[in-house]
Amino acid sequence: MNKINNNIIDIINNIKSNLKTELDKNINWQEYKLSDILEIKNAKNINSNKIKYTNNIEDTPHISRQIENNAVKGYVKKYPENKLNIGNCLCIDMFLNTTWQERDFLAVDHVLVGRNDKLNKNIALFLKVVIEKYKNKFSYSNIFCEERSNFLISLPTKDNKPDWEFMDNFIEELRNKMKLSGGGGILNVINSIKLNKNKELNINWQEYTIGDIFDVFSTKTRELKNYKKEGNIPFISGISINNGVEKFIYTNEELEKGNCITVSSLDCSAFYQEKDFIGRGHGVVQRLYNKNLNKNIALFICPIIKKLGIKYNYSNQCFLNNLKKEIISLPTKDNKPDWEFMDNFIEELRNKIFKSL
Repeated sequence: MNKINNNIIDIINNIKSNLKTELDKNINWQEYKLSDILEIKNAKNINSNKIKYTNNIEDTPHISRQIENNAVKGYVKKYPENKLNIGNCLCIDMFLNTTWQERDFLAVDHVLVGRNDKLNKNIALFLKVVIEKYKNKFSYSNIFCEERSNFLISLPTKDNKPDWEFMDNFIEELRNKMKLSGGGGILNVINSIKLNKNKELNINWQEYTIGDIFDVFSTKTRELKNYKKEGNIPFISGISINNGVEKFIYTNEELEKGNCITVSSLDCSAFYQEKDFIGRGHGVVQRLYNKNLNKNIALFICPIIKKLGIKYNYSNQCFLNNLKKEIISLPTKDNKPDWEFMDNFIEELRNKIFKSL
């Protein structure tokens, strides 16, 4: 997916979760079984130890169960022909992470293929966002598979059929308007500003040690297997998807306070937790608190923290003391983080995107 798509995904999510807003007053939604919308089959699979990666992006992509780089793990020149999957489809992994694959591809195991004769890049992007809203149905103990593809999803509808034309036109129109703003999503805009120091907006950047600007805590020792009953309390683990939520559980125990950023020790995946939650223990999840924090500020800071993950892995994790000592660059004013700028920047960016529709 290209840079434009982050904004598109943000906007569709907002539309879908606020059905009565002025923006989508003319959209009719109807529930359909996913298995009726897409023909879901297991992808032909071949694991990495059977192939050799090249540095040529013109070679055949190898699709894995990751969310970065459109799920492409690497590119392959030589491979068994009977392992090739035909493109123009959606790839859906065991946790419902969904990507559009335009080209023919190879895949690892636990990747499924979704096909529909109406599918094109725009419709696929729309479907991706809708499908991924149901991620909380799946986990390590309940993975997505062909037999579990009959759950209901909501789609724009016309004459009791999915309105493919609306989905296609909506994304195309949105794509064109995003080009006018430079083609980047919120996170891409932040990264661009950071790289260029954004002199036109007179932003000054300064380095801060995380432990100096946040109160940093680990979560109590907990394991997901001990929570058998489902509920509405998010269980935050070290995963890099689904806002860090592995499952929604029921418990009477004291919860971790929300309005914080959670950071995974595995790869520094950072997410804003608005509500109280239960966090996995053993140092896997760290919590960052600051009295100035809100959703907008967290959205600004989370991708900056995520960039720290390049130096960490399973055998060298970013535990509490490591995270406290890490240094990040933030907009600054009077030698303090400019919380007001970060808040206003994200809010104005949201408003500009929606006014352009």
